[in-house]
Amino acid sequence: MTLSADRPLQLDVRQDERGFIVSVHGSVDVLDAPALQDQLEQLIPLPSPLVVLDLSDLDFIGPDGIDALLTARQALQSHHGEIRLVHPNPEIRRVLQVTRLTEILPIFDTVEQAME
Repeated sequence: MTLSADRPLQLDVRQDERGFIVSVHGSVDVLDAPALQDQLEQLIPLPSPLVVLDLSDLDFIGPDGIDALLTARQALQSHHGEIRLVHPNPEIRRVLQVTRLTEILPIFDTVEQAME
């Protein structure tokens, strides 16, 4: 685990009948946060209001990445949707706890649990 943004952001999006699963790979730093926010905003007007972010391969998230998650959460709420997070590593989980995102974005151990 590194504390810098060594791997560029890669997003893989798939949909099932319950919602969207976005697998986040690499790092979400100041340069990559707009791409994450853009991808999440594209999902907002679509009919499935549930967006599950699989963070199991996320190395780093900076303040701009946190802002992207908050912005997407607010936009999804206005469409009666929600974001759920899956399996962040211990360092990412700690960032989410310190920023108090864990109080508004639920964290699940698996994608299957988050999709229920």
